[in-house]
Amino acid sequence: MSRMFHQQRYVTYSMCYNVLSVVCHLSRGTFLSLSSVRGGRSEERGSIVKGFGRGSKELGIPTANLLESVISSLPKELNTGIYYGWASLRGEVYKMVASIGWNPYYKNEKKSLEVHLIHTFPEDFYGEELKVIITGYIRPEKDFSSLDDLITEIKNDIAIAERELEEPVMIKLKNDSFFTNKTVQ
Repeated sequence: MSRMFHQQRYVTYSMCYNVLSVVCHLSRGTFLSLSSVRGGRSEERGSIVKGFGRGSKELGIPTANLLESVISSLPKELNTGIYYGWASLRGEVYKMVASIGWNPYYKNEKKSLEVHLIHTFPEDFYGEELKVIITGYIRPEKDFSSLDDLITEIKNDIAIAERELEEPVMIKLKNDSFFTNKTVQ
């Protein structure tokens, strides 16, 4: 049995949770943590902004960073950590890995949502809209003793995402109507 719960926010994003095999009641403003409910799903949408500048330069793993308004409106129950799912940019849908949190290795003072599209792009795309469906949880945030350890773990996260997104239930989400709907104003 599948239940879908929607809550629209009239800014530049929307959220939705699809909870499989769980009967639950959601009142306005209440959300579920993806890490505690297998099959949970979250949709995020926002403009890509300049981040800390570490993804491409220092890590060799470029990320698209979303507006602070999207990050501050994430459900408080949504644990920080590493997630996977699908992202739409310029009408194309790509596999993605997302980091939500404080990036302990860098000791960030601001919470961030950084999305790595599993694709090589020839240029940056600041200011463009990115739509993301978060479909699974990989691991919690953690600190690393070296930059090499961090990079190794990120590459492992990418490999996990690529494998998990090949599952039939995940592949179906690549064509989700969320990616074809226009921005909520």
